Amino acid sequence: HRCCAVVLGKILRKKQGIKIDNNLIHSILKVNGLAREDPRKKKRKRPWVRYERKHSLSAVHMDWYYHGEMKMWAIACLDDASRMILSLGEFKNATVENTIKVLDEAWNKFKHLRKIREVIVDHGPQFYPVKKNKKGEANHRFLEYCKTKGIKVIYCRYAHPQTNGKLEKFYHLYQRRRLEFDTLAEFINWYNCIRPHLSLNI
Repeated sequence: HRCCAVVLGKILRKKQGIKIDNNLIHSILKVNGLAREDPRKKKRKRPWVRYERKHSLSAVHMDWYYHGEMKMWAIACLDDASRMILSLGEFKNATVENTIKVLDEAWNKFKHLRKIREVIVDHGPQFYPVKKNKKGEANHRFLEYCKTKGIKVIYCRYAHPQTNGKLEKFYHLYQRRRLEFDTLAEFINWYNCIRPHLSLNI
């Protein structure tokens, strides 16, 4: 399954009827080189407050990520409600054109179900106009594309990566697992259809 001890524990207990502690599973994974401790992990003082959309395609997340080993830029379009990767592209350069290409792929693939209503992005130059005129107006091809499709653009707060946290979590997995698959399509299929999702109650 290529998943963590918590997910494996749920699978073993619910599907196999095996009662086993998550810490024991984690220890076994570590011994076999399949898990490691995260030195950055700290205990939170406050509980997480989860937010998510009720309906698929009501909001999607987009952001760029650089995979150092592959020396490639990746951009994903992730559905907020289902956590499904609607489209994912790997490119040599993180450009506005490639951003539009990936969003357009998701739009065309799922428009027969429902049109994408909102897209949540950061203030990167691929999404946000850096230069504005004296009136405070600016043209940007990404914004123009979204306007033609009726997609509302929602920008994350500055210095607040949690707004796009679902995508940050996906890219953490992308960094660790992408090279285990020969093709991008195989990786997407594993993420969407095979890997159990804790947030979706397995």
